[in-house]
Amino acid sequence: MHELGIVLHMLNEVQTFTQENDLQQVRQITLEIGEVSGIVEKYLADCFVWARKKYPSCAQAQLEIRTTPAMSICNDCGNEYPTVRYAKICPACQSSNTELLYGNGIQIDTIEAC
Repeated sequence: MHELGIVLHMLNEVQTFTQENDLQQVRQITLEIGEVSGIVEKYLADCFVWARKKYPSCAQAQLEIRTTPAMSICNDCGNEYPTVRYAKICPACQSSNTELLYGNGIQIDTIEAC
């Protein structure tokens, strides 16, 4: 389960942010998770509830997860299309010469703190 490692890394980043900005308490963290990232949101949320207690500024924080849709581009015709719906085949020209543009990553979008 790589979700625990992701949560610990995220909380370390948030802890550093709070220290650098003289913030005492994090109320909410919003994450953007790519649709094809391979991250299981329920596992991530469960790990967050357990791990946040180990970070004083995050002990009461809430986690909001937003899903970023995956988009691909066809290298033959330039069409951008939703990856999950069409996979590797461009719906415009049927080429398999495609690549993922975005939707496989994870990033902290916002931190609400005081």
